Amino acid sequence: MEMLAAHPDVYHVTGDDFAHWIQGKPGKESGCFQAEIGYSTALVKMVFAQVERENPNKTLVEKTPWHVMYLARLFHIFPDAKVILMKRDPRAVVASMLRKFPFSHVGDCTRFWIQTEQNALPYLDKCLVVQYEEMHADPAGTLQNVCDFTGLRPVPEIVNGSYDAELDIGTVDSWKKTLSPEQLDVVRSLLQREGIELQEAA
Repeated sequence: MEMLAAHPDVYHVTGDDFAHWIQGKPGKESGCFQAEIGYSTALVKMVFAQVERENPNKTLVEKTPWHVMYLARLFHIFPDAKVILMKRDPRAVVASMLRKFPFSHVGDCTRFWIQTEQNALPYLDKCLVVQYEEMHADPAGTLQNVCDFTGLRPVPEIVNGSYDAELDIGTVDSWKKTLSPEQLDVVRSLLQREGIELQEAA
């Protein structure tokens, strides 16, 4: 989350930090807990320890959305980690995935959303769940909750909403324009099979 990474007491761990030690994944998302990337537990601990030594009095933050599928490994390596789970309307997620991966199928995208929800269930007591749509409506209040959860001090220029966060403006309900009625029926049907009811907007 860009707002959290902008906090003066935070160091944002990225793929570049791992690239110092190994041919790492560049960019903002390190993917360090993803099994297929192949970082050993020892390497992950070493890099985080090195970054912590180089950035005293900073809270280390790492942002890789795919890590929701690897929470077991994350908490195995860092049992006291505080994880923030960003939830979003499944229709918006499906629309976003279809836009980024145009050869995907709406059913596969919906099943992926369901899988992430199910994978997070055993760990919800260790996580702060943030609803994307609520963050859009109240970024200051959302960030205040994040600061309370993480123990970070409130920073007026961020918490009060004056920070120009890189929110995905305009996409809260853009799925209404991009998903066809047939695609929406597929999403709704797959969710209902799992006992998940969509909240219909007025």
